[in-house]
Amino acid sequence: MKTKHQLLLVEDSANDITIMKRALDHACIKTSLHIVEDGETAIAYLSGVGEFADRQRYPLPGVVFLDLKLPRLAGDDVLAWIRQREDLAFIMVVVLTSSEDPEDLKRAYRLGANSYLVKSSSACELAEQLVETAEDLNLHWLGAVDPRIHEMTIREGQQHNRSQRPELAEARWHEREGTSELSSGRGFTRR
Repeated sequence: MKTKHQLLLVEDSANDITIMKRALDHACIKTSLHIVEDGETAIAYLSGVGEFADRQRYPLPGVVFLDLKLPRLAGDDVLAWIRQREDLAFIMVVVLTSSEDPEDLKRAYRLGANSYLVKSSSACELAEQLVETAEDLNLHWLGAVDPRIHEMTIREGQQHNRSQRPELAEARWHEREGTSELSSGRGFTRR
């Protein structure tokens, strides 16, 4: 079955790519995932040049998951380029990075990121973040297909880090108050 919506993951770490694939599976997100491993290739993909000219094979994504620390061209530069292009204005950009630096968070939002997620080493925890981000950004087509599966994913994630649930609530408070404190496992979404 061909899906209308696509995801693009811009990530250079094989381990992080594997975690993302598992997290999408845990979150029951069955949308097609395309992967590029550096900033220049991301721009080529989004521009539809070279091997990416075939839009049947390489369709424009609805959401880009973008790492900040990339080879050949940094994620910040890719984000700025995307936001300068009117033809790509519809694309949601979720920064997915290991950086907990508040300055990286501020810069990502200044450049036009829709959401900022700190990478988790747990596929279950990342799955929970993805489902929450999909809900926050009103991306129903990304959401878990069965709420019971979503609840199971959350329970599995809680077994991995029960102590971080209060931090998610605190992170949302900081987001509403306009502060930019980060800690492991937190995600911030611009509404």
